[in-house]
Amino acid sequence: MKNLIIAISIVIALALGFVVGQQMPGFLTCQTEAVPVSAPAGDVANTNITAGIMLDFGEGDLKTFNNLELASGASVFDLLAKATGENGIALEYKDYGGDMGVFIESIGEAKSDFEADRYWQYWVNNEYATIGSSLNELKDGDIVLWKHTSGQFEN
Repeated sequence: MKNLIIAISIVIALALGFVVGQQMPGFLTCQTEAVPVSAPAGDVANTNITAGIMLDFGEGDLKTFNNLELASGASVFDLLAKATGENGIALEYKDYGGDMGVFIESIGEAKSDFEADRYWQYWVNNEYATIGSSLNELKDGDIVLWKHTSGQFEN
């Protein structure tokens, strides 16, 4: 008899739970949150990114370098240094550190010139950059345009 009472109690509890669940959706549901799990050290996925860069020296002189591979976390400046270094293009810059970062003094023969109002400026994925190139972290597939130009305008 005792077992019968327990069995009936279980059936009633299940039925009641079903009825409440039908009348109040979400009342008896359990919501979970995904927790990221990092891969074991030996199974780390590709930690490199690929990016492209164009150097516009003006007057139709444009150099393009595609599919350059860099470590994840690389900056726009790292990409510029890689492209110029691997292709024998002179690069001069001054690192002001902190929030200012790196200022490009010249790429090849094209120098930044305050008096002539000509500077090396850059765009990432067609958006004008508002921070120093050494502070701007690249994402996989980014395309960077460096342009020797006057003033600030859309590329």
